[in-house]
Amino acid sequence: MEYSKKQEEKKKQEEETKKLKEEEKKSKPETAPVPTEAKPAEAKVEKVVPTEDNKKDKEEKEESNKPTPPPKPVDEKFKRISTYNGDVTDRYTWGQGVLDVTVQVVLPPGTKTKMVSSQS
Repeated sequence: MEYSKKQEEKKKQEEETKKLKEEEKKSKPETAPVPTEAKPAEAKVEKVVPTEDNKKDKEEKEESNKPTPPPKPVDEKFKRISTYNGDVTDRYTWGQGVLDVTVQVVLPPGTKTKMVSSQS
């Protein structure tokens, strides 16, 4: 019984929304579209004059294409984080404080920053 009542209520709501939509259509005046003529696009040619900004941009592009130099060697005492309240494994090192946890993961050589993702 409850199911049939719900169906009846749903039908009534649908009918009411249809009526409202029809009334909105009737109340809006219909306007005919205004014909417009298509104009051919005008070709604009701009002369590019070398400026200081253009030269700087060109130099920056050339610099960005250069290979990155190899990383500088790191002193042994700075290679690993402090493991007070932590541990050292063959794959990672971790340590923790009152407010934070620090994990240091050994990555294979050649790994780029964009290749690494993390979730917290």
